[in-house]
Amino acid sequence: TLVMALRNQPYIPLYVMDFMTDQKVQNCSANAIGIYLFTMFLMHKSDTYGKLLLKQKRKQNIEQTHKQSIEQSFKQKYEHVPQICLQLAWKFVFCFGKFLPFDIEETFNGMAELLDENILYVEDNYLIQKRMVKDNEISSKRALAGKKGGDKNRQKNEENNEQILLKQKPEQNESKTLNMNMNIISSLPNKDLKGDAGENFVSPFLTNRMAEIFYKYNPNDMPDASEDLRSCLQISQKIEMAKKWGSGSSLNGKMEDTIAEWEKILDHIQTKEFFKRFSLKNIANQFQSVWKSYISDDGKQKESFKTNLSKKNKSIRGVSVSEDFSILTLSDGSTMELFPEDISWLKEGRATPNDFFKGWYDGRE
Repeated sequence: TLVMALRNQPYIPLYVMDFMTDQKVQNCSANAIGIYLFTMFLMHKSDTYGKLLLKQKRKQNIEQTHKQSIEQSFKQKYEHVPQICLQLAWKFVFCFGKFLPFDIEETFNGMAELLDENILYVEDNYLIQKRMVKDNEISSKRALAGKKGGDKNRQKNEENNEQILLKQKPEQNESKTLNMNMNIISSLPNKDLKGDAGENFVSPFLTNRMAEIFYKYNPNDMPDASEDLRSCLQISQKIEMAKKWGSGSSLNGKMEDTIAEWEKILDHIQTKEFFKRFSLKNIANQFQSVWKSYISDDGKQKESFKTNLSKKNKSIRGVSVSEDFSILTLSDGSTMELFPEDISWLKEGRATPNDFFKGWYDGRE
């Protein structure tokens, strides 16, 4: 059974601008909008994402006279509302009224409005929010596609690892496997984090941290928990291969280095129109291209940095600093950006621009 990734998230994806500019929502009362939000919260935790089954096991006890009074009061305000909307609104009250922080009349009135505006609709006895159902279908397709791709990559990685282990001496294999498993198991939460049947343990710290960093750079992307962790694990393995650290090193001894390298790669990706739209899965699948671009640009930057240092060393006289202390300018017009900790030295008057430049250059040559 495919786990619905959206349902497992502690937050609900809400398209704020779409919500605020929706004419149908604007036509509703404040009470109806409140009912709408809380109904979506229920749909987010529903077994069928974006849908609520209008089939109560036990009918809520509402006196007939009270029910007629509520319905009559509503009809005086909204004469045009079809009778079917009123019937469905009562069904919702009976099924879910007790889960909402509103009284019976508020719940009935709000739901009748939402059904009349077709913001929510009923099909096969399910109350449905169209956008949530659509988002769930997209998430499910991504998870399924990612699982197929992950199975292929996992099989390939296992075959490669077997070849590496065969080339090593038996005692090296035993020692390396023990160290890796101890490192991974020690980082697991109380409940073991495992993949599908047959998968090895995955280090939650490494993969979660990598995913966390990715979404800081891409706040508008939609997280997909199971797919994201698989992609991050693939990327960490490819980083260790590219850096020639050895298989398993990203989980055993090089974890912090892997995270640091990952953040530099994301910094680079943000400067490239082609790569900046990549999802985590895209980066994992196209890692070789991303890495080549990253290394190429990194080399150019280093070369440029060395060249600038050489120029500045020839003209150390007449060093000046910008008003915000962030840029040093030499007499030949060349400039140098300062680090935050260096700026504080200048601001506090513990060094002049001239003295500071000499110390900076000697320490970073």
